[in-house]
Amino acid sequence: MPNKVSYEGGDDFKAADVDAPPKSKQDKKLDKYGDDMGNFSVAGNSKIKDGIVKERGCTDVICLGLFIVFLISMISFTSYCFAEGDVAKYIAPVSYPDLLICGHKNGNMTDMTDKPYLRFNSYITAKPFDSTVCAKNCGSCEESVAHYCIPILSGNKTCTSTEKEVKAFKKSFKNILNSNAAGK
Repeated sequence: MPNKVSYEGGDDFKAADVDAPPKSKQDKKLDKYGDDMGNFSVAGNSKIKDGIVKERGCTDVICLGLFIVFLISMISFTSYCFAEGDVAKYIAPVSYPDLLICGHKNGNMTDMTDKPYLRFNSYITAKPFDSTVCAKNCGSCEESVAHYCIPILSGNKTCTSTEKEVKAFKKSFKNILNSNAAGK
């Protein structure tokens, strides 16, 4: 059968079908959609009249109700947590390795209320937070940033922090921030 052509999907066409002229796009659409194609128009099926939607209505009352319940719950929980909790304790620095919260009473044993600042024992280490202590204040060559004593360079001759220490601290602090999604 030299005149028989097979197409993907198993459709066989006769020689007469192969010799027929190709259908236009309009004819293919008519074959696919039938009479519905000619009767449909966006303007005829739209609620927009003169550029304005005249007939409006709430399309999703259940989702609106759930969203309002969510907002009320969120405001209620937030208010409760601020009223009953100690928010300052959650953002206070913590010394390591002894895990004391600076500026707060830590259980029955250690009272750190007079030591609100976190000082670093060494700035040059790769992980400066691995050796920290709570302190009453920052040193003369340190600046307090959110109760963390950060080394600074100044013209003061009594400062012990060198440019090498400051650069090392900045580099290690940046690496710590970039090591997790919250820091980035």
